[in-house]
Amino acid sequence: MIRIFVVLLSLLFCTSITVNVPILDRRLESFQLPEFSVEFNGRLGNLMFEYAAILGICSKILQKTEFNSFENVASCARITNPTFYELENPISELVSLFNLSLSVSSKPFQQKGVYQEHAEDPHMIIFDEKVFNQASGVKFKGYFQSWRYFHPHAESIVKRAYSYPIGVETAAQAFISAIRSECKSENCKLVGVQVRIGDKLNNNFYDQWSLREHYFKKAMSLIIKEHSRTTE
Repeated sequence: MIRIFVVLLSLLFCTSITVNVPILDRRLESFQLPEFSVEFNGRLGNLMFEYAAILGICSKILQKTEFNSFENVASCARITNPTFYELENPISELVSLFNLSLSVSSKPFQQKGVYQEHAEDPHMIIFDEKVFNQASGVKFKGYFQSWRYFHPHAESIVKRAYSYPIGVETAAQAFISAIRSECKSENCKLVGVQVRIGDKLNNNFYDQWSLREHYFKKAMSLIIKEHSRTTE
C-alpha cells in the first residue's frame, strides 16, 4: 500500500552501496570516474532527499566532462550506512518502492574526506554550493533537503531513479477511481493530505504539532473557493 502513496522526491562501517549498472563507454577506461557517498540519516523521506542530492552532486561534477550519463552518475553515487550489517529499512523500502538496483559495490568506497552539512537546526533546509567543488572520495553527512542540489541540472536523472515500477501507477489510479465512485456529485473534489504516519503511531513527541479536524476542513474550503479544480 505504501507504494501507491509515495510521490516524491547499509552496511557496517564505511562499506557502501551503489546502483549496479554496466559502464559501456570504452572511453571511461582512460577516465577516472569520481565517487561520492552520502551517509544515511533519518528514514525513507530523508533518504530520498539524500540520495537525490548525491545524484545531483555527481551529475553536476560530471557535467564538466563528456560522461554525464545516467549510468555514470548512478555508478558515482553511493549510500553509506555505518550502523547496519545488511540492507534493511528504510533503504530496503527505497529499493523496493522504485526498483533501484542497489547492491554492494564490487569496489570498496575509498573515503578521502568528509563534508559535514552545517545548520543550527539539523532539520533546517539549507543549500551550500561548495558541495559541487568537492574532490572524489568525499562522504557527505547531513540531510541535504534542498531541491537545489539536484534541480534543474539533474532533474531528469532523479526522476528516472525514482520512476515507479510497472503496475504502481495503475494501482494508484484504481484506488483514486474507487474513491471517486463514492462521490455523489459530479463536482466532487479530491484533496490529498500527507501524514507522517510512522511518527504519529510511534512517537508522541510529534503530537504537540498535530492539527485538528477543523484546520483541514477550513483548508479544503479555501482550496475549493480559490481553485475551480483541485489536484488529486
